[in-house]
Amino acid sequence: MKKRISIYQPVTPFKRHWRSGSYERIFIFVKNPAQPTTGDYWGHSYFVISGPQEFYSQPAGMDETWFPRVPGGSLGAGDTLYVEAWFNKGQRFTRAWIDRGGSGNATLLTPDPVADPYDNARKRYEYSLYERAMALYPVCPSDGYEMLRFGRILSDHPTLTGAACATWIAVPFDENGTLGYANIAPDAIKKLSDANFPFFTGWRKVDSDNTPFNDAGRCDYATLCGLTGIQDSLPSAQPLEADPNNNNEVNLQLASYVQNTDGVDEKLRGMVFKARSEWDPSNNEERYKDLNDPAGFFGKQKDTNPDGYKNFTDFLSKFQFLDKTALAGQQLWFFHPLAFIRHFRKCGWLSRQELQHLLPKNVVQKATPWKWQTVHLSWAASMLAADNPNAIKRRLELNNAIRKYGIQSPARMACFFGNATEETQWFQKYHEGSPFWYAPWDGRGMLQLTHATNYIKYWKFKGIVVSATVEDILKQHTQMADQSRTLPNGRKGMYDSMHYLRDTSTHIPADLIEKREAMANPFEAADSAGCYWAWSGAACCADEYWTNQSSEYSPLSTDHGVKYFYINWAFGKVAATINTGTPSSNYNSVWDIQSRFLSFANAQIILFDVTSFPQPDGSTSIFPVGFGRVEES
Repeated sequence: MKKRISIYQPVTPFKRHWRSGSYERIFIFVKNPAQPTTGDYWGHSYFVISGPQEFYSQPAGMDETWFPRVPGGSLGAGDTLYVEAWFNKGQRFTRAWIDRGGSGNATLLTPDPVADPYDNARKRYEYSLYERAMALYPVCPSDGYEMLRFGRILSDHPTLTGAACATWIAVPFDENGTLGYANIAPDAIKKLSDANFPFFTGWRKVDSDNTPFNDAGRCDYATLCGLTGIQDSLPSAQPLEADPNNNNEVNLQLASYVQNTDGVDEKLRGMVFKARSEWDPSNNEERYKDLNDPAGFFGKQKDTNPDGYKNFTDFLSKFQFLDKTALAGQQLWFFHPLAFIRHFRKCGWLSRQELQHLLPKNVVQKATPWKWQTVHLSWAASMLAADNPNAIKRRLELNNAIRKYGIQSPARMACFFGNATEETQWFQKYHEGSPFWYAPWDGRGMLQLTHATNYIKYWKFKGIVVSATVEDILKQHTQMADQSRTLPNGRKGMYDSMHYLRDTSTHIPADLIEKREAMANPFEAADSAGCYWAWSGAACCADEYWTNQSSEYSPLSTDHGVKYFYINWAFGKVAATINTGTPSSNYNSVWDIQSRFLSFANAQIILFDVTSFPQPDGSTSIFPVGFGRVEES
C-alpha cells in the first residue's frame, strides 16, 4: 500500500471582504486574469499590459520634476507585460515578466528590482506621494493618491473619472530593466494585487481540469512533470528510505523527482489544489477501492488476509471527521502552509483582538509623583465592541486608512498606534472637546487633527472647495485668539480668547460646520489621520527604526513604585512629527510622551517578529518590563 504524506493544509476558499462584511472567492490564478470588481487589495500592485503598447520617455505635457526622462520603448503586438510595483522605505520598485506571442508562459525579465527614476539620494517617490497627488490631481488629490499607490481608486464614491484619472508610471519592459512611462488608468490595463494571487508570481490553481491525481488520489508522474514545467532528467530512481511498502518503480520515480530536482519544490509551493479532503469519509470507496482489486495491495492478500481491506477502511473511518461538519462532500482549497502564511502576512489587516492587544496595559499621568494607571478595555468600546455596528465601522475604516496611506509595515503601524492610542485616550475619544483657545477647531480623529488650517488642508486633499474669504477669516481669527492667550498682566487667558473662533464670530458656512463636526465619525476620523500621517512625513521617520532599533529603558517614580518606559529615537521622532505637522526630533516637548513610549513598546510585541528590551539587571528580554495584556472588564 502506498504511503501518502501531504505537505498541504486545507483552507476555506474565501477571505473576508472587508468593505461589505460578506465573503467572496478571491483566487484568480488564471493566465488571462479579469479586472477585480471589488475593493479587495493588499500587498503589491500588479499591472497587466497587452501589446501593442508605447512606453514614453516622458509623458507629454508633464512636469519633469515628477517624471524624469527615461529611454522609453514599445511592447509588440501579441506580447503581454506583467509589472509588479511596490514601495520600500520610501522608494518605488518594479519587476516585470513577459509573455511573448501569447504562449501563456510568463518569463521573468528583471530578477533584480528596478528603482523608479524619481528616487535619488534627496527624494523618495512614496515620501513625496502627497505632494505628487496635490500637484497632478487638483480636482481630488485623495483619489489621485490612490491611483498613484494602487493604480485604481479603492474608496467608495470616487470623484475622478475618465481622463482625470490618468496615472503615468515608469515600468521596465526588457531584460536590461529599460524604463518607459505608461498610463495605467485605462480599463485595457488590468490592475491586480497580491489579493488576486497572480499566476506569473508562481501561483497556480490545480483542480479537476489539470490535476495530476487520479480518482484514487495517486499522482501521475508525467502529468506532474508537465504541471511544474520542469522536465525529468534524473537517472533511474533509487529508494529514498528503507520502506518495504514503497518499492514500486513509479512511486520511487515520483518521489525522487519531487525531492531531488531543482526548482520542483518552489513550483509546488505555489500550487493551490482544489480537492476532497482525506478526512472526509464520503468518498472512501471511490478513493481506495483499487486497493481491493485483484492486483491491489489487499486484493493480492485475499487468501492470507481476507478481511484486510475492511479492517483498513474501518480503522481509517475512526480518524475521519468531516462527515460531522458542513464541509462533508465538498472540495476544499489546499495551500502549502508556509507559502500561505508568508503570502497572507502581506495583508496587514488588523482584527478586533489585534487592535485590543495594541492597547498598553498601563500608562502614566503627570503628577507628583507620576500616577501609574491601568487601561481598561471598557474605555475602548467604541472601537472594540464585537457586534456594535459603529465599532465595526470604525475598525473597517481604520484598516482602510492604514492600507491607503501605506502604514502597513510593522514599524509604521507601531509608530502610528503608539501615538493614536494615546491621542484617542486609548480608543475612547475621537473629539478632544477642548475648552481651550483653539476650540471649536480642536482635535478630532485618530490623530486629533487640530486647528482650522489643518482641517482646510485635509478638505482640499479631499477635493472640497473652501473659499479664500472663509480661509482668510479663519486665519485672522486664529491669530487673534492665539495672541489674546496672554493678558497684559502676563496671566494666561486660554478661556477668554475662545470667543474669537466661535462660529458666531467667524460666521463660517453651515456646511463647513457640519463637515468639521463629522471629522470624529468613523471614516473621517481614520482617513484624516492617514492624510496627516502622509503630509507630515511621519512614514520617513518611522522607517528610520530599521537603522536605529535600540530602545533604552528609563525609570519613573510613580505612586506604584518605580516603573519603566522605553525611549526609542525613531519613534520619538514620529511623535514629535505628529505633534508639529512636519519632521521633528524634539520629542521631549511632546504631550504625554512617556505613555506614548509605553504604547510603542507594547505595539512592538504585537506587530514585530523579534524584539529585544534591556532589563534593569543588565540582561535583555523579548518583553519590556511590566508587559501584560489589557484585561476584559
